[in-house]
Amino acid sequence: MSTTKRTNHSFPPQRKSNSRTYQPSDSPVVQYLNIYTDWEPKAELNLESIAQSCLSLKLNFIPYQLYHTDVWKGENREIVLLLSGSDEQIHLYQEDKAHHTYCEHPMEECFPEFVDLKRIVLSMDVLYFGNSQKRLTAVGCEDGYIQVTVTQVNTNELLQTWNIKHDSPISSVKIFQLHATVQRPTFLQQTEDDDNEESGAEIDFEPEFHLLVASTLEVAVVYWNVLVERFGAQKLLPGSDGFDCVQCACIADIDMDQNNEIILGTYGQEMLVYKLKMDEEELFLFWKRSFAYPLLSIDYLDVTGDGLKELIVLSTKGLHILQHDLEEVANTVTERLSSLVRNLNKNDAFKELQSEQLLRPIGNSESLDS
Repeated sequence: MSTTKRTNHSFPPQRKSNSRTYQPSDSPVVQYLNIYTDWEPKAELNLESIAQSCLSLKLNFIPYQLYHTDVWKGENREIVLLLSGSDEQIHLYQEDKAHHTYCEHPMEECFPEFVDLKRIVLSMDVLYFGNSQKRLTAVGCEDGYIQVTVTQVNTNELLQTWNIKHDSPISSVKIFQLHATVQRPTFLQQTEDDDNEESGAEIDFEPEFHLLVASTLEVAVVYWNVLVERFGAQKLLPGSDGFDCVQCACIADIDMDQNNEIILGTYGQEMLVYKLKMDEEELFLFWKRSFAYPLLSIDYLDVTGDGLKELIVLSTKGLHILQHDLEEVANTVTERLSSLVRNLNKNDAFKELQSEQLLRPIGNSESLDS
């Protein structure tokens, strides 16, 4: 009698793995907002101390964008946190200094323009103007909806509201002015014109604010002078839709010519920098740089503490710091200070330093090195 030995085979053949198999839990996933407090910027960095000061607030929604801004109560300015969520609301969190915690406050008390959105907000931006008596806000939503509102701060009255709808989710909105402002150094004497500007004296023209809108599928666009034109005047950012979706944006004067540039970060691992061509009033691609991984966030900050801002780029695998060429910066500063000494008295020095006659771009775009 012959015997047949059976062998069980699986198809395809299973590979041995040392990884564990995790079973789904019956308990629901819980979201938290972690706020780190009681950390002094000048103190030595201690991760354990920072972690111990973490305040965790339980959320019953999936958070999307966390944004911080100011609110005014009388003459007092306080910083609040705005958090958009999957519940189609924007939540406001404010510090309770008496109990050393943060509490959620009703949105209508400070931001009535956000109360009845009933949409998932992916991006928001807030800007105060007119001696902080008015507030300009913009939100971009998952369904492509964009809303811009002007609010009277002291009365919470909605002065103007207008909206438009794009065909894809809005990944970023930024309110900006073309001309980059520079704060007056404390060592320069304050002039009568400075007093008028800081006191919010009336001026005979309406400030020009522009709105950058980046979406996941469409070309990025700037709505020009939204207070006057609303959505009637637009400038496209050519090629911004050629590197997968735009995930983040930043407005900064990175070449120090006193005019802001528009910086986009894409999932296609490219950082795109756009500049306005003054004679034609069109935006063009000024510079681009490739990264190894998709970009998540971009900011322009002085993280090294040397008085010169760096371009901070966050990717899916780490943080990149792009610095200016210090030699070119030093040469430009020397040139501008020499012009001031030759031509100006000290009262007019700072104003003329900002004028176009004394400014030139610092080197070329390749002076930003990682």
